[in-house]
Amino acid sequence: MSLASALSDGSNTAALHTLTDRALVPLVHQFLARAARTPSALAFRVYPASAGATSEITWGEWADASRAIGTQLLRMGVASGDRIAILAGNVPLWPIVDLAIQMVGAIGVGIYPASSPAQVTALLVDSGVTLALVAGDVNRQTMLHARRASGRWFPLVTDAPVNATSVATKGIEDADRALGVPDDASWHEWQRDGAAALATSATRRAELDARIDAIALDDIVALIYTSGSTGAPKGACISHRYLAASAASIVEVLSLSRDDRALSFLPFSHAAERVFGQCTRIVTGMATALIEDPSTMFTVAREFEPTLLGGLPRIFERLYEATEVARRDGTDPRAAIAQRIGTQCRLATSGGATMPSDIAKALATLGLPILGAYGQTEHLCVAMNRPSHVRFDTVGLPMPGTNVRVADDGELLVERSALTFSGYWGD
Repeated sequence: MSLASALSDGSNTAALHTLTDRALVPLVHQFLARAARTPSALAFRVYPASAGATSEITWGEWADASRAIGTQLLRMGVASGDRIAILAGNVPLWPIVDLAIQMVGAIGVGIYPASSPAQVTALLVDSGVTLALVAGDVNRQTMLHARRASGRWFPLVTDAPVNATSVATKGIEDADRALGVPDDASWHEWQRDGAAALATSATRRAELDARIDAIALDDIVALIYTSGSTGAPKGACISHRYLAASAASIVEVLSLSRDDRALSFLPFSHAAERVFGQCTRIVTGMATALIEDPSTMFTVAREFEPTLLGGLPRIFERLYEATEVARRDGTDPRAAIAQRIGTQCRLATSGGATMPSDIAKALATLGLPILGAYGQTEHLCVAMNRPSHVRFDTVGLPMPGTNVRVADDGELLVERSALTFSGYWGD
C-alpha cells in the first residue's frame, strides 16, 4: 500500500480536520471524574492466564487503588518528572500503576513483557528509572537481572512472593543484598499501606490532591519506546495533551460510548493499547476484559461479548481461516465468527501491518467490517477508515486533529498537532 493511500481518493491535497470544541482535560482528571460519577460501574473483568474470569473491578475501585499506590509513590519520595518502570502483562497492576503515576506527575516507562534482560537494561539506563513495579515471577526475574546489569539500584515492587528466592535469581539477590540494595517490596502491602495512609492522614490526601491539581496538559506523562526497526529504540515523550487529544479524536470517529465493551490483550507498553485502548475506555467509561494470556483471547471474547475488537491483521486472518473451514464443512461461516468473538461485535479495527484486502472483504460480507488504520507512536492515529465509509485498499481519511499532505516524492507529511508526541527522550 502506498503512502498516498492515506488519503482515500489518492490525491495530493491536504485534508484538515479539527477536534471538537470541548477543551482538552488531562486524562487522569477525566479518570477521577469518571470514577466519581459511576463508581459502581464495571471497569474490568479480570481473566488470569489459563483461567476464567476471577474478579471484577469497578471504576471506583480502580480509582481507590490508584490513589493508594499514588500515596505510596509520594511516601517513597517520587518527584514530578521521575521515571517509573512498569513490567507486567494485561493484569490489574498495569492500569492501576499507570494512573497512579499520572496522579503524582511522574513519567511511566512501559516495558514489553517479552523483552530480554538486555533490552530491559537498555531502557532502564536510557530513561533513568528510579523505581519499578513488576507483575509475575518471570518478569521479576527479568527485572532483577536488568537492574543489576544497569547498575541502577532502584527499589522494586512486585506482586510475586517477595520471600521466595528462585535458583535463577538467588545469586543476584544475595549480591544485591550485600551491596545494601533493599529487598523487594510487596505490591499487596503497598496497596494496603497506601489505602490506610489515605484513610488516616489528611496530610497525605492533601499532598496527593495537590499533585493531581498541578498536572498540566504539556507535562510529559509517559515514555513509549519505539520498536527499533530503524535503529535503537527511542523513547517517544508522550504528553497529557497527546493522550487526551488522541482519545477524543478516536472516540469521535468511532462514536464510542459507555455501552461498548472491549478486550485488552495487546501489550499496554505499546501505544495502540495504551491510547487507542485504555485512554478511549477512560473517556467513554466502557467495560473491558483484561486478558493476561493473549492466546485465550477468542475464548474470553466468546464469554465477554465485546462490541469492539481491535488488533493486528493476524487475528482477523485466523477468523477468516475459521470461516473457510466452516464453508468446507458445510456449516455457517457466520457461526464460526460468533463462536470466537460472540455476537455483539459492531466494530473491528486493524493496524500495525497491512490487512489483506481479500480477507477484509470476505469478513465484511459476513457482517464484520474491519476498519484499517495507519499511525505511529509519534502520532498514534494518522488516518482511519470510517464505519460509514470503508475501503479495503486504503487506510482511510485523516483523523480529526490531523493535517496531512503528500510531498512531490510521495512521502506522507503529517503536521504537528495536539495528537503529536513531544520529541525523543534525551534526543
